[in-house]
Amino acid sequence: MEKLIEKLTYKSKIMCGVCRYLAKQFGWSVMWTRVISVFILIANPVVTLLAYIVMAMMVSQKHSQY
Repeated sequence: MEKLIEKLTYKSKIMCGVCRYLAKQFGWSVMWTRVISVFILIANPVVTLLAYIVMAMMVSQKHSQY
């Protein structure tokens, strides 16, 4: 369980960096942003996956500008 919590709180990106980006922008905890996004994914997978893909493209474009 400790390894899971350590992985969730690690500041690096796990997949595309969307949760890390959102947490940084709004001053939230990275771990709780990831946990809440998983719950939203379970509740409504289609909309969540579409939103995640769009956000991943936006985040990658912002990082490629610098």
